[in-house]
Amino acid sequence: MNVCTYHIRAPWKPVKSTDSWDKVVKILAEKVEPPYSPTRRVPVVDSTGKVVNIISQSKIVSRLYKEYLIDANMVPRTFLKTPRTDKLGIRNMISLKDSSTLGQAFDLLCVKKLSVLPVVDAGGCPVGVISTKDLWFYKKLRSLDPKGEDPQNWSVMEYIKKAEETAAASDAKRSHCVTAGLDTPLSTFITLLATKHTHRIMVVDDEKRLVGVGKFI
Repeated sequence: MNVCTYHIRAPWKPVKSTDSWDKVVKILAEKVEPPYSPTRRVPVVDSTGKVVNIISQSKIVSRLYKEYLIDANMVPRTFLKTPRTDKLGIRNMISLKDSSTLGQAFDLLCVKKLSVLPVVDAGGCPVGVISTKDLWFYKKLRSLDPKGEDPQNWSVMEYIKKAEETAAASDAKRSHCVTAGLDTPLSTFITLLATKHTHRIMVVDDEKRLVGVGKFI
């Protein structure tokens, strides 16, 4: 994919520094149809069109957390909604069995145009995640042993273990599997997103099985 192709899939949607936060949230929340990709970062431009800042979903989550959720007395009522009572995040999830290979995970990410893929065990319980960030870790592991077995042939669980070791040794960040139950309020989802520095929280039922995903938008 070249830059022009990516621009078509993720159109340029800047805002001015004088625009409201509501406008930024609406851009991030806008639903799109294939082949377009959802907007995950909004550039802020000055009067000349020069980019002076970038607002990401993570920044919005951090703002919500710092302004509303640190003080329990300030939590808006809508933030008390839960997956059990309001179907928050409940949806049919595309997941990968823990016996699958890393190559199969990458194929599924590409075909389904996903950024994160939950890995589940035989009982349907999430045990890890594979994300687009793992392309970097894959290349890193491949470079450490270029004549060895291609990591794409490893099971995803074997890969996750070695990728975690690589992340710890290089001080690099890798996506982790963070879960929340059916009675978890939206305020806690936002707190987890902000404090765990993740973009998605896997929703699990009372048997710890994957039933959905909680995210900012």
